[in-house]
Amino acid sequence: MDCPTLASYFRHYDTLVSDWLSEGFSPRDDYMPEPWWGWSCNGKPLQAVVINLNPGEGGELQSRRCIRCVFGPDFHYRETMANGTLAVHLPDTARWHRNKRELPILKALGLVDARHRDKTVTLPENTLCIEAYPFHSKTFNDSQAKEYWLENPETNFWKFISFAAVASKLVDGALNGIVLVRISWSRWEKLTEDLRPDMEIKREIPATDRNRGRAVEFSFKDKHEALQGVRFVCVWSGGGRNNFPSDLKDIFQQSEIIK
Repeated sequence: MDCPTLASYFRHYDTLVSDWLSEGFSPRDDYMPEPWWGWSCNGKPLQAVVINLNPGEGGELQSRRCIRCVFGPDFHYRETMANGTLAVHLPDTARWHRNKRELPILKALGLVDARHRDKTVTLPENTLCIEAYPFHSKTFNDSQAKEYWLENPETNFWKFISFAAVASKLVDGALNGIVLVRISWSRWEKLTEDLRPDMEIKREIPATDRNRGRAVEFSFKDKHEALQGVRFVCVWSGGGRNNFPSDLKDIFQQSEIIK
């Protein structure tokens, strides 16, 4: 497992959270940023890499006052993720990532029983979920995200995409070299309109009805070496803004990810 290839990304986001804890951001200063969640290159097999849009509305446990009280000023995001203390402190978040991201993927890949549901407070250790916009908000604001990305596009805008791409090459299984983007294609196009010349659509999977899954597979051309050879697959459905579609296995089959 080539963890050093991810070291710069972990350091980048450790610094992001550390800066928030010590100085705060404005206007993005209500709750702790959650730039990624889950697998932390700690020896567990990585099965999937997912890009999410952003963390939802935060709560008191994610406030600066509470985080500083519980973890102290010397707070390292990756370390608390790896040892499980962040999952214990934020059990609802841990459970959400486990049940909404990791288990649906593992079920679609046939790695866990389709009836399995994790009711415990467990850190999702086999799926790396990376947020396109790492700050909490009740509703997502496209212009706010773009403003943040454009502050330093090489650091902010490309960072989450290349983080996902590099990590996907460490996946042990069918999703090696594949990044799942749990964002609708229309929203992704809107957010990444400046990248359109660099993106090439490879395949589209239409829905048979509104609630069934849809997917668009794309790749990047001639932009950032880390992205070369990586397949990105936008996956969404009309049945739930935050959920994977119920026919995720069928999408994997149509994308020739699994047979």
